[in-house]
Amino acid sequence: LYIADAGNTVFETGAEADIKTDKKFESVTGLERDEDVTEYFVNFDGGDTYKSSDWKIAYALKFSSSTAATDFVANYKDNGGSAATGNYKVDSKDDKIVTVSFPKNTTISKYDMDQMEAIFDKADKDTTGFIDGEVYVGTQSTTDISDDADMSWKAFLDKYIDTTDNGVTVEDNENGNWLKVIDNDGDGVADYVLKTIYTMAGIADIAKDGTITLSCDEVNLNDGDAVNYVDEDIDVVAEDDVEEDDIVYYAVIDGNAYTYLAEVVTAEIDKVNRNTLTATTTDGDEYVESGVHNHIIWNGYVNGVKNLEGDINYSLYLDKYGYLAAFTESVNNAGFVLITDGWYNETRTNDEYAAMVWNGEEL
Repeated sequence: LYIADAGNTVFETGAEADIKTDKKFESVTGLERDEDVTEYFVNFDGGDTYKSSDWKIAYALKFSSSTAATDFVANYKDNGGSAATGNYKVDSKDDKIVTVSFPKNTTISKYDMDQMEAIFDKADKDTTGFIDGEVYVGTQSTTDISDDADMSWKAFLDKYIDTTDNGVTVEDNENGNWLKVIDNDGDGVADYVLKTIYTMAGIADIAKDGTITLSCDEVNLNDGDAVNYVDEDIDVVAEDDVEEDDIVYYAVIDGNAYTYLAEVVTAEIDKVNRNTLTATTTDGDEYVESGVHNHIIWNGYVNGVKNLEGDINYSLYLDKYGYLAAFTESVNNAGFVLITDGWYNETRTNDEYAAMVWNGEEL
C-alpha cells in the first residue's frame, strides 16, 4: 500500500491514542470517519476476510488437467480458502473444473477473493494456475458476471461484497506503535487509517549467508502481536547494522520482518511513578513505559516500569519513539569502586594494565 502525503490531510503519532468512538476519533485526529469510506490497515494489510452480502456467490475454475483440479481442492484449506467442506469440489461432469460457493452473509477469505479477482482480470490468469474461470451470483449458475462489460471488479465488490465487514479495524494505538490517518481529498473524512505494530526481540543468530533468526522465531504471539509471527517463511530484513545478541524491534509487512536496532541507555533508576508508568533516572531523565510487547524471551530481559528498582544500573531498551520497552541489569552493575593499587607495563607486543579493587572487607 503506497499513499503519498502531498496535498493530503495527515494525522500521525507514535503515542497512545484512543479512537474507539467517532467522537474520540475526531477529537484525536481532527477528522471524521465514515464506514462507507474509511479503510483500515494493520502493518499495511487490510485483513484476510471479507463477507458476502445478501447474495450467494460462487466461482468456477477450469484447469489444464484433472490432476491440477484435484490438487487445488486438496490444498484449498492450507492455502487459505474459507468455503465450508462440501462447497469446494471437483465438478461431477468435468473433472478439470473446480467450483467454490458461499451462501449469503458468510465469510470469504482473501485467498478466495484473489481467485475471483484473477477471473475478472484476464491479464493475471497466467499466474493463477487455471486457464479459465467464471463468477456467479444469486441462485443462477449459468451467467458469468465477470464477462459483463459493465461489471468491473470494483463494481462487483461494491454490489456483492459487504465492505463494512472487510479486513481489520483500528480502535487505538499504544506507545511505540505507529498510527497514521489520511484524508486524501480534503473533505474532512478519513480515507485511510494505518497502524504498524512493533515487537521487541533479540538477534539469536546470523548465518554465514546473512540469514537472521530472531529470538521469538516460531513463538506464538498471543498478546495482540500475532501479525508479527515469524518462522522460516518470513525473511528478516535488517534496516540497521545488527549483530548477534542485539536487541531490536520489528514489524512484519508483506512477508518480511523489517528489523531495527533498539537504542540502549545505561542508567540507574532514582524513582518510579506507578500511576503514570514513568521511570526517572539519577540523571533526571524520564522514560515512559512502551506499549510494544517484549518477546525477547531471553532470561533477564524484563518489561514493565513497575519492575524497575533503585540503586541498580540497567540497560534500558527503547522503542522507535523512545518509550521504555525492555530492560536488563547492566553488566557494569557494581557502581563506583575503590582502586587500591594499579600498574601499567609497556611491552614489545602489547600494553598491559592492571588494577586492585577493594572488595568491601576490612584490610
